[in-house]
Amino acid sequence: MRCDTHAVNPATQACPELDDACAQWHRLARAEGDAIRVGDWAALEAAQNGLAQLQPRMTRSLRVAREHWVALGAEQAGVESQLQARVRPLLELANENAALLRQARLTLQMQLGQSRQVARTLGRLRASYAPPGPAAWTSFS
Repeated sequence: MRCDTHAVNPATQACPELDDACAQWHRLARAEGDAIRVGDWAALEAAQNGLAQLQPRMTRSLRVAREHWVALGAEQAGVESQLQARVRPLLELANENAALLRQARLTLQMQLGQSRQVARTLGRLRASYAPPGPAAWTSFS
C-alpha cells in the first residue's frame, strides 16, 4: 500500500488503499442495512461475508497508513484523529445495522410466537370438531 507523499501535513495526505477499503466497507454496510430493511436474508449474508473478508484489508490499511504518516513526521494524536474521522462513519453505520437487525429479530420472534399460538388454537378447534372415533367394542359377546 502506498500513501501520497506530497501533502504538507502527513496526517492529511491521501492514502488510496485506505480510501478504497473505506469505500468498499461503506458500500457493503449500506447493502447490509438495505437487506435487513427488506428482509432479504441471502443478501444480508452476502454483505456480512463481504465485510468479514474485507476486515483484514481494512486493518492492514489502517496500520500501514498510521505507520506511514508517523514515519513522515505527523503527530500521533493528529494521525489517530484522522483515522478516527475516516472510521467513525463506518462504525456508526455498523451500529445502525446492528440495531436494525435486533429489531428485525424481535419482530420475527414475535411473529413466530403468534404463529405457534394460532397453530395451537387450530389444533384445539380441530380436536373439538373431530368425529368420535369408532367404538372399541361393537357388541357384547
